[in-house]
Amino acid sequence: MTGPMQGRFALSIRQRVSLSIVGLLSVSYAGLLFSTDFVIRRDRLQRHERLALAMAEVIQQTLDRPFVGSRAEKSAAGDSAIQNIVNQFSTPAFLVWLSRSGKPPLFPASVSGKDFSVNQPLMKAASTNLAPTKDPVYLRLGNEAYVVSSLPIDGSLGAINFIEDVGIDPSRSRGNLMFLIGVWFALVFVSVLVLDLLLRLSLRPVGRLERALDRLSLNPSGSVEGQQVPLSEQPFELQGIAAAFNRLSERLQHAWTRETLFIRALSHELLTPIALISGTAQRLLHHPGQFDASQLEGLQAIHAESSRADRLARDMLDLARGDSGSLALTSEPFDPLEVVQDVIRDIQVLPWGARVVMKQVPDLHRYVDGDSDRFRQCLLNILENAVKYSPDGSPITIRMGEIQTSVSLQVHDQGPGVPREERDKIFQPFYRSSALAPGTSGSGVGLAVVRLLMEQMNGSVHILDVPDSPGCVELLLPIAAVPGRAIAEPQS
Repeated sequence: MTGPMQGRFALSIRQRVSLSIVGLLSVSYAGLLFSTDFVIRRDRLQRHERLALAMAEVIQQTLDRPFVGSRAEKSAAGDSAIQNIVNQFSTPAFLVWLSRSGKPPLFPASVSGKDFSVNQPLMKAASTNLAPTKDPVYLRLGNEAYVVSSLPIDGSLGAINFIEDVGIDPSRSRGNLMFLIGVWFALVFVSVLVLDLLLRLSLRPVGRLERALDRLSLNPSGSVEGQQVPLSEQPFELQGIAAAFNRLSERLQHAWTRETLFIRALSHELLTPIALISGTAQRLLHHPGQFDASQLEGLQAIHAESSRADRLARDMLDLARGDSGSLALTSEPFDPLEVVQDVIRDIQVLPWGARVVMKQVPDLHRYVDGDSDRFRQCLLNILENAVKYSPDGSPITIRMGEIQTSVSLQVHDQGPGVPREERDKIFQPFYRSSALAPGTSGSGVGLAVVRLLMEQMNGSVHILDVPDSPGCVELLLPIAAVPGRAIAEPQS
């Protein structure tokens, strides 16, 4: 996924691992609580079952004792014996009673047993789960937990039933829940802190690799010696990335070598013959009487195209030097107003020179630090663009002023302007605006060179919205204090 959404939702490795660990801890903790609750219930059921079996055995043994008398007397004696047994074994937390077919159930006579037996919701819930063939059943009633079971008694007397109050259900207790949530937060907090420390230590090799990438810079000789990352110092998981980094640095060295050769060829093998062609054509044009109209027109075309090729070659040379970090500019105070006035005077000999005018000329002599020749080059590139992309005969206006601590130079034209979404892209090399008419000539290099040179002089270039000018390019250079030289204040 690319675009702004990627940056908005992108997570670091530490964040991803931390979130994964938090999720894993939460799932593990929930599983532990569930399994603990299951173990507790199983233990309670087993303990209750053993106790119920022991009681049922005692009751059965009591009933199996021989008795001499009538059947009615034996039945009465049996009821009395069972009553004594349920009275003996019943407690406030353990209810024992006898359910008989065709007879009312026999509950314990103790007060605690009576109070326990009159819990109607409990007895109703227990009655639905009591059957001699069932295993003990775990019941939840509100926050309380119970275990109920039933065992048959031989002799068709019925079944002996048990209800055990096992206390508050741990999973339903608010206090327990708050405690467990607090323990979960503490575990997550401590785990995240420990994990963050471990990840910082584990990701140190990644940080070293990142710093190595930042330090990767090629010197003019094209050597990347000392920029290689030793594979033996990297963890196994990063050795592949480190090896790829080393291969990348080697490819950069080869690319830099080829770029250096290209710059040298451009400087010596291309610029020199172009300059000879342009200079020869210019000298011949100084003697127009020696040529007829067609020859003179051809010489003018040769001079114009060679001059254009010379500027294009120099612009590309500047871009190449800028990419390699070998572009060198002088830095000394100069008056940008003087440079603008010199440019306007020099371009008057060009066919479009008369279209360039300067309006609202202030007595603005604010000195800036930079390279005056490069500033002149920036202004010429912008003027040529304005002439190329504006209607024939339309004026090109230059305005200068002071904006806070900078000198502003604006070039206004009547061209199509630049769409807002493309105002940064047009300063990229070889980019052509979509607002240009089809077939419009241009290399897309001039404005890229302007931005490069302005940034080298600690300045900037922008596209502005101006009501009376569809196209407006602004150059900004910071004002420099020049000791020993008078600086005239601007006049209103």
